[in-house]
Amino acid sequence: MPRFLVASLIFAAAVLAWIWIVGAIGIWWTLRHPPAPVPGTDTYFMTSSWIYRLAAVLPLILFSAWYWRRISRAA
Repeated sequence: MPRFLVASLIFAAAVLAWIWIVGAIGIWWTLRHPPAPVPGTDTYFMTSSWIYRLAAVLPLILFSAWYWRRISRAA
């Protein structure tokens, strides 16, 4: 199997694993800290600051950049 294909499969598996991990943490957090209803409405508002979104996405972006640079050098 070509080296680039193997590296791409490893990369895809790592991305999926990261999504599963972040999703599991998000589900766990939501179950432990249920959202409160917004006063005057029947809706729920998830307080999600930009820092939490950045914390979930930044490692994936950094890993992607590092891994693709490594693959392109090897190919």
